[in-house]
Amino acid sequence: MLINEAIWLGQQAAKLSTESLSPLLNLGSQNAEFQQQTPWIEQHFLGPLRARGVKIVNSDLQDAPGVELVGDLLDPEFVGRVSTLGFRSVVCCNLLEHVLDRPAVAAGVAGLVSPGGYLFVSCPKKFPYHPDPIDTGFRPTDTELAALFPSARLVEGSVVACETGWEHLGQGPRSRAVKLARLALPFLRPRGWLNTARLVAWSFRRFSASCALLVRNPS
Repeated sequence: MLINEAIWLGQQAAKLSTESLSPLLNLGSQNAEFQQQTPWIEQHFLGPLRARGVKIVNSDLQDAPGVELVGDLLDPEFVGRVSTLGFRSVVCCNLLEHVLDRPAVAAGVAGLVSPGGYLFVSCPKKFPYHPDPIDTGFRPTDTELAALFPSARLVEGSVVACETGWEHLGQGPRSRAVKLARLALPFLRPRGWLNTARLVAWSFRRFSASCALLVRNPS
């Protein structure tokens, strides 16, 4: 998640009551290490919600520290079990570009939130290839993103302008110099090396993200 993307999502969440959002399911949260490397998500989006008393539950495909619910959105048993937990809102950010059957995954996501509940959804619009473990190249507009959720109504959507690749390299706990030094070691954790190289290639190009706030239809 990019900084301006997190800010936009946080601004939308700030308009809604704590009762309408809690508990919130954070899908594709990744592990505690990733969460520490992206502090702007906590600062601008999830942290203010916690401060208001919103209960946030992290969920991911992989069992790891910082993940509380482990499961696959294409697994009916997992979706059915989680749908009984009464989540009032769901976060599905930077996930749909990494799956092959987007309509099925989107249906699973919508099924996890109670009728009348909210969905915070985002995808990159302009961003380099980033497999996790795949990247299908899905780069929708906000309305195209919302169309994946026919059981929900679009409340607010936007294509949000974000930082450049060079600015992005300077974010997080590791300095830009350390990240650039990694380019001299292509055989050490090659996936991380490729990610850094792609960001450098985008140094003078500005990223953007498509963001949408939806509410699930009551029926």
